[in-house]
Amino acid sequence: MALGLVCYSSSEDEDADADDGPRPGVSMTTMGDAVILPGRTHLCCENLHSSEDGQPRTPPRKQAKVERLSESPLQDRSLKQMSRNNDQADLPLPASVLAMFPEVEKGPADDPGLHGGRVRSFAHERGIWATHVHLSCAGGEDLNEFVDRLLDVTATLGHFSRQDDFHVSLSHTVVLRHHWITPFVDSLRELLHSFSRFSFVANKVNIYTNQERTRTFLGLAVTGGNHQLENLVTQVNEALHEFHLPSFYKEPSFHVSLAWCVGDLSASFDDSIKNKLQAIIDDFQDISEVFHFKVECVMCKAGNKHFTVPLH
Repeated sequence: MALGLVCYSSSEDEDADADDGPRPGVSMTTMGDAVILPGRTHLCCENLHSSEDGQPRTPPRKQAKVERLSESPLQDRSLKQMSRNNDQADLPLPASVLAMFPEVEKGPADDPGLHGGRVRSFAHERGIWATHVHLSCAGGEDLNEFVDRLLDVTATLGHFSRQDDFHVSLSHTVVLRHHWITPFVDSLRELLHSFSRFSFVANKVNIYTNQERTRTFLGLAVTGGNHQLENLVTQVNEALHEFHLPSFYKEPSFHVSLAWCVGDLSASFDDSIKNKLQAIIDDFQDISEVFHFKVECVMCKAGNKHFTVPLH
């Protein structure tokens, strides 16, 4: 008698039903030696010896069921909520945290009207101090009279304001943090303690502008003593380098700054204006104190603080 093989699906419940026989109320259909149960998926295999080569056939393997696990409603809602939270803007830092870093807070907006129309070359920041190294060139009544006559000529071009302190710049205006000011001045004193005092002559009127070309300066160009001034700048640059600050010009045009005006007016000084200014210089040539300046110390101004660095 030929044997038949009935193969069921891989469900354990279905395998158990096959082992226990037909359940009550379920009809069976026979087909040859195979038994067919309605409502189920079956694989009927032919006789094991029915292959053409006479070898028994291997019954097909049962296919494992693969079920996709769906996300639970709670997990799905949590993922959506996280996505919405990521799209929201970051919360601002509390005031107590911001107060821990006062130096990074920006100061008030710059108002040129509060300081004669001058525009800052860098933004104001709390804890940052504008610093400038220079020579103070205080003069007597003769120098003040000389400057007054110069300003009478330049009044036709614009409003020039007299400098509060006639000076020769030895550095750009740089920025120093408050706790660096004293070490910087100490460095200047150490570098210049053996530098000898000297004199220079400035007797040629010239026009200058700042780097940003936002101001025009009226000054006296140095015509004698440039070598000593260059050596002085070399020492000041060394102190600037220690604090990673920019050096002064490689080829500076030393001059005594006398007055300034807002804007770039350099193109307005034509030959007729220059001739009038030179005539005033000729009138004061016999007064040597006007154009001769003694250098006994270097000045450093940091914010509203003034430091004196004496020379040897």
